[in-house]
Amino acid sequence: MGNPALDAKKELSNKSDGVMVSSRGIKIHISPVSPIVINKVRQAIKKPKVPVYHNEDTGRDEENPNHPDYLEAIAEYNDKIGMAMLDTAAVFGIELVDPMPAPETWVKKIKYMIKQGLLEDEYDFDDTDDLEFLFIRYFAVSTDELMIAVRGVIPEEAVEQHRESFRGDTERGTDSQSTNEV
Repeated sequence: MGNPALDAKKELSNKSDGVMVSSRGIKIHISPVSPIVINKVRQAIKKPKVPVYHNEDTGRDEENPNHPDYLEAIAEYNDKIGMAMLDTAAVFGIELVDPMPAPETWVKKIKYMIKQGLLEDEYDFDDTDDLEFLFIRYFAVSTDELMIAVRGVIPEEAVEQHRESFRGDTERGTDSQSTNEV
């Protein structure tokens, strides 16, 4: 058994034109999202700072990465990163082949989720870009299919080229100067 996302891509691929049928029955193109875009999105989400406390035994301020509030903040941060990656994949990695269905058939479900507090009320239902994002993100594809766009697929030739660039068991020469010398 291999990587589930890659296995799904292979299973869904139509080699003749690059069109895939998602697990939800929608014709799509999946493209890897640029690492530059992924990094920009990650950087936009601020990582919580590790709390510092004064250690009486050492007389110094020290970080406490095990503080319960910090652990909770890190869990929330990781959730935000995960959701942002899925959103990024929906925007940059998934293209609908056919027009999306009429919004009347599915927008009411999104509005219900907003009303229940399960989604943020940050969408303009008169904006076609917002509508397409919502349709892709919540109706057209599965999370696994979004992850294909986030992870991308590395061509076998690139893997082989990188493999050849490693020295492997080749012995390394000695350093000209030791870092332990004073």
